[in-house]
Amino acid sequence: MFPDMGTWNGRIGDKGAVQVVHWGRARQFYSERKEAEVALKQWKAKVQSAQWTNFSDRRQTFSSADLVEGKVVFNICWNEFRLIAIVKFELGRLYIQDVMTDKEYVKGKWKR
Repeated sequence: MFPDMGTWNGRIGDKGAVQVVHWGRARQFYSERKEAEVALKQWKAKVQSAQWTNFSDRRQTFSSADLVEGKVVFNICWNEFRLIAIVKFELGRLYIQDVMTDKEYVKGKWKR
């Protein structure tokens, strides 16, 4: 279905909310590490209710997330896990690239 161009705000998603793409990557991660499930689901709910138009808007929701090599790195569960994403603010979409432990992140697994 196409948006009503008379009221469309130029972003994809429900009322400007951020759409999470590749959630299966997070689901796969927490299926192997049950301790991450609740935190990742809470993170997703916060993202989906956010209305980001730029990187500064993201700071209002997740102040600890950083921009690293063009990707946004989210700290999950007090830095125990990291979620690496590409955020297209103009489209209202967040693409999950990878979810990993902090140890894997430090070793640079996400750069491969």
